[in-house]
Amino acid sequence: MASYSRVILLFFMFCCLIKELLLIRLTNLNLKERMRLLLIALDAGHGGTDPGAVANGLLEKDLTLQLALKTGTYLRTHYTCEVV
Repeated sequence: MASYSRVILLFFMFCCLIKELLLIRLTNLNLKERMRLLLIALDAGHGGTDPGAVANGLLEKDLTLQLALKTGTYLRTHYTCEVV
């Protein structure tokens, strides 16, 4: 289970890095104003007939979907941005 926690942590860190890279040119605006200008597309990856990795009774497609949904909810709650 610890490896899944690391995957989630790395994904969150990756999202934070991408967010900062996207916003680097918008330095004259505060964070809330910059986020309002963004459309963020979250792709959970696997699904349908492709479950991705399977280990310890867990399916990668289920984990990535849960993570994408929670990330989208967090972004919509804390920032004024469009998440698809």
